[in-house]
Amino acid sequence: MSAPRVPEAARLAEASYDAIAALYEHDMARSAPAGDVAFYRARCAGVATPILELACGTGRIGFALAQHGQRVVGLDRSSGMLQEARRRARALGLEERVYLLRGDLRALPLRASFERVICAYSALTYLAEPGASEELLRAVRERLRPGGRFLLDVFVPREELARPGAEVLVRDYERELPDGTRLERSKIVRVEIEPGRNEIERFYVLRDTDGRELWKVATRVRIRPLPPAALLAAARDAGLAVVETCADFRDEAPVAEETRTLALVLARDDDERALSASPRAPRAGPSADSGSA
Repeated sequence: MSAPRVPEAARLAEASYDAIAALYEHDMARSAPAGDVAFYRARCAGVATPILELACGTGRIGFALAQHGQRVVGLDRSSGMLQEARRRARALGLEERVYLLRGDLRALPLRASFERVICAYSALTYLAEPGASEELLRAVRERLRPGGRFLLDVFVPREELARPGAEVLVRDYERELPDGTRLERSKIVRVEIEPGRNEIERFYVLRDTDGRELWKVATRVRIRPLPPAALLAAARDAGLAVVETCADFRDEAPVAEETRTLALVLARDDDERALSASPRAPRAGPSADSGSA
């Protein structure tokens, strides 16, 4: 029997994150939205059963939960990121609280049920094939225990990236690393290379203290931006109801024009226990296509 075909977007993402895994903590982890760790920690407080983190990366969110005594199952496709996560788990003394598993969000390898499932840092948008994010939402719904909740966030698409065919150059940062070397990153966001899909090409350069180039790499990923209205509609169609809406990780904050990240707490739409928090109807905001971190 032949192995299932891996979509190109999945292969690109895996290669990209394998390439930068050793630098991830100095790269995207330092660029994460303020308040996201606190958001997930607060909404997982008191959960005694294992918490499933999808696209766990090097453990930035999951390890913060494990450090508070919780158990975490982390799933990621990138073997490089998981290798780095295992190294960090050993260094932090978290090996007994964290179980790391290689797998694809497009076909969850786990059949267990969970009280909490997490998908942070706009990872849902990396499911770039038509229908893939909706399929994941349905799969997560089936794995929620009674009273369980699905916690996730996505970047709100930016207005300047609303023109199909546009190429936007972004100079992200130049930052010093603990050993004195300097990491530079820039990127090109190509809008609507295919209907509903953006491509992001990132360029990394590592320099020594004298400015000499030590290492460089270019990575490429494809994402499917999810405007708030589209995400809410997809959740509803998957049988998930909104328990809480947080713009930029502010409690119960509606989406506004300046919102950069939309965080949601979802539950099965037939779960009266989980919905007893009286969900509020969120207001949809900007809907232009976006890049990623």
